[in-house]
Amino acid sequence: MKNKEVLHTKLKYDECFAKVILEEYFSDRYGDLQLQDKPDLFDRKNNIGIEVVRAVDKDRNEAMMLWTKMHEKNSQQQKRAIERMKQLGEEYQEGIKSWKPVSYPLNLTDSPLQHFIKAVEKKVDKLNQNLYKECSRYDLFVNSSIYIQPELLSELFEQIKSINCREKRYSFIYFYGQKTIVEFDFVHNKYTLKKDSRQADLVNMAWGMVEQGEGE
Repeated sequence: MKNKEVLHTKLKYDECFAKVILEEYFSDRYGDLQLQDKPDLFDRKNNIGIEVVRAVDKDRNEAMMLWTKMHEKNSQQQKRAIERMKQLGEEYQEGIKSWKPVSYPLNLTDSPLQHFIKAVEKKVDKLNQNLYKECSRYDLFVNSSIYIQPELLSELFEQIKSINCREKRYSFIYFYGQKTIVEFDFVHNKYTLKKDSRQADLVNMAWGMVEQGEGE
């Protein structure tokens, strides 16, 4: 099966996915979401800018991309890619690759949730560098494959609050991971967790938008 993660298209998957998730679960909050740049999504009706980012383990992500693209490389390139995968802590396997399991300790400092925190930090920095179109409000959507540990959400919320407290801040931050959406609401100082019961359909919708963009 063709791995869609390696496609190079005009539209980015994460931004299309953010659009369909927000339209599905937060339609009362947004009026007319358009894909654009700086910010990634723009609600023309309400003048809201929404940035989109992916929270990833950079080493694991690099290893996965090397493995995914191995068939496109010549023998010398494959040799270098296999050596690089080993440096990143993963042994190359043909066919189905068994990746090292990800551990989820019950403390925020060592949890993979740190990738989410770092993604938010970078986006808060960019927001305060005035890199985006001037909007009435800014929100942030963070996509990931991270398991969201419910028992750490209260502590996570407090840490994100301490980051998102500068002159410009995001009003709503959405964190998506493994069929779960956490909405951090900084307008009402609360967070809520909900399940995505339509993940397969919404993923297909997002890829449909990406593939349609290829043909334009």
